[in-house]
Order: sequence, then structure tokens, then C-alpha cells
Amino acid sequence: MILTDCEDNMVCGAYEALAVGKPMILSKTKVLVEYFNDGVIHTENTSKEIYESIQYAVSKLPILKTKIQSLKIKRNPQKARLVSFANVTTVSQK
Repeated sequence: MILTDCEDNMVCGAYEALAVGKPMILSKTKVLVEYFNDGVIHTENTSKEIYESIQYAVSKLPILKTKIQSLKIKRNPQKARLVSFANVTTVSQK
């Protein structure tokens, strides 16, 4: 969960979660909604909304994991291909 009250802030924690393919709960700001648009739950920064977002994330975790992987590939297709190639090479060397 990475929350901010700054409307134009691209939070580093979100990039880090995306890099390792972890679903996340982010603040519902324009820039975060536009860039992190799949495998992510966007929430208002109120205790009620945060609680509901956590409950929803737990119930939809397998779907969110799949979607965040798709977003990771969409945001950085070159790196995704390199990681896939490295995994194939590692497996074939065993």
C-alpha cells in the first residue's frame, strides 16, 4: 500500500512494486490512476476506503497478480523479454 495526498506525485514504492510484480493499493490521484491502471486498487485516503480496498484486494489477489504482471510487461516490454530469456536460459542450463 502506497498512499499520498500529492496529486502529481509518482511514488517510488509503486515503481518498486511494479518491478517485482506485486499488486498494490494506491491513492486515487490522477497521475497514479493513469499510469498504474491494471492490477492496482486505487483508494481515497480515508480509513473506510482503505479498509474496503484491503478487503477487496485480499478477495481478488490471484486476479490482481495476473493483471499486475500484464501491466509490468506493458510498461517495460524490453525488460520483460530479457527476464523471460534469462529464465529460459537458466532452466535449459540445468
